[in-house]
Amino acid sequence: MALPSQSLGSTRYRRRPKSSSSKRRSPLARVLAVAAAIVFVVLAVMLVRSMTGSPADTKAAQPERAQEQPTKPADLAASITTEPRVISSQRQFQTHTPAQTTAQTDADRPDISSATTNPRTTPTTLAAGSPDPSAHDPSQSAQVFPSGAQPPATASGAVASLLARGENLWASNKPVEARDALNRALSSPGANSAQQQAARALIAQINDLLVFSPRVVPGDPLARTYEIQGGDILSRIARDETLRTDWHLLMRINKIADVTRIRVNQRIKMLQGPFHAAIHKAAYRIDFYADTRDSGGNRLYIGSRPCGLGEYDSTPTGLFKVRRDSKLINPHWVNPRTGERFDADNPENPIGERWIGLEGTDSNTSSLLGYGIHGTIDSGSIGGQESMGCIRMLPADVELAYELLVVEYSTVEVLP
Repeated sequence: MALPSQSLGSTRYRRRPKSSSSKRRSPLARVLAVAAAIVFVVLAVMLVRSMTGSPADTKAAQPERAQEQPTKPADLAASITTEPRVISSQRQFQTHTPAQTTAQTDADRPDISSATTNPRTTPTTLAAGSPDPSAHDPSQSAQVFPSGAQPPATASGAVASLLARGENLWASNKPVEARDALNRALSSPGANSAQQQAARALIAQINDLLVFSPRVVPGDPLARTYEIQGGDILSRIARDETLRTDWHLLMRINKIADVTRIRVNQRIKMLQGPFHAAIHKAAYRIDFYADTRDSGGNRLYIGSRPCGLGEYDSTPTGLFKVRRDSKLINPHWVNPRTGERFDADNPENPIGERWIGLEGTDSNTSSLLGYGIHGTIDSGSIGGQESMGCIRMLPADVELAYELLVVEYSTVEVLP
């Protein structure tokens, strides 16, 4: 039997040698192994993030989704409330504090309950009967009251009554009385722009009969009848009867086409002047009035026509009268800027067929020269600012102005 030591020794020497893989790794190998592990972990983390999303990515995406949300109003409304999104005027009105409400009423909406003292609703006065030059002011919009509330009782209620009375009288074939009521409504300081426009429109219809037709209606303070005498001519009739109107107006209202064809004993209608004009620059409108008054002491409104004004707001405001020897038919004109001359009958004459020279009569206008009312060959300039400062009108309209306005007696006020 072999000794133990010998057995052990023989066993040790019979072991197989270790393979090369079991040898100790070099430092470079260990570094490469660690790097490979790190890459594997990073790739794994990125894969997980792409599948689930991280909290940071979720937060970053929230603003983008919030921006997209308003493009879906139905979803947005559902996410906020289940109530209807219609806000009543009562609720909207209550969102203002009392101070805010007062400021809005005073600055943005006219207070019609104090129309006699509020400068926004008090007309600039030419004379009694002149309409409110702010009639076309955008600030003169209808007031908005809370749901269920009623507007305060104001002077506009009295104006509405006068308008209704005028309409009823006109429908009842009482034009003189109808015009009187409507003229008082137009002249009332409490009339709003819509009421003024309604009054002007209806009075214009009535005046087609009372003023511009050959008919003389009993009780009309403006009109009377005259019987032609031997040797009469229209210009002499207008002068001798102190009508203070242009004799061409007699031709217009009596439909006389040829002044040489009037005959003895012919009865014609005469209108008592003088007439006046108020020019509202903001509205590009000329209003004509008679010197005759209504039952409230206001000048009788005749009608309105559109106009054009001076470039760069150069038409001066203030009071004028018709200058003596300055009413011209078919005038010549010299351009004061270029010296170019336009003879009478020249179809290219920029001032058209009528000229009415104006003379300033107040501190703002007394030193002004060269201003007037004239026609135009450019109808597109009406309603704009394209003249050198004068007031221009359409050809047919300036002919009417020429006939209504007379030297010395007729006034022309230019209002803002």
